[in-house]
Amino acid sequence: IPTIINKLKTGEKLDLVADPVHDYIYIDDLVRAVWFVAKNAKSLQGQSIDIGTGIQTSNLEILKGLEQISGLKANVNEIERMREYDTTNWCANTEIIESLGWKTKVSLEEGLKTTYENQE
Repeated sequence: IPTIINKLKTGEKLDLVADPVHDYIYIDDLVRAVWFVAKNAKSLQGQSIDIGTGIQTSNLEILKGLEQISGLKANVNEIERMREYDTTNWCANTEIIESLGWKTKVSLEEGLKTTYENQE
């Protein structure tokens, strides 16, 4: 996301693989989740916990959101693949952490806006 913001602001060409989806979580929510898991460790009984939103968002959706927030248009070079080892689908299974009462507080749009505004 910082790379996209930088390329938007400078007008430099941005290599983009549009289709892969990821689970983007704002840092404040991540920290809250880690703290929540630590406080609830006994009830988790050694289970592995995914931390995320459980929502898939494509790279193209992130780009479009940042273009809307910034009012700028990216200089995109759409490519097929960045690196051989990249996966195309990263999404957390939030069933366990949510069953204990945890939920994200920061929406994707709000997180993108805050990140854009604070990016130097």
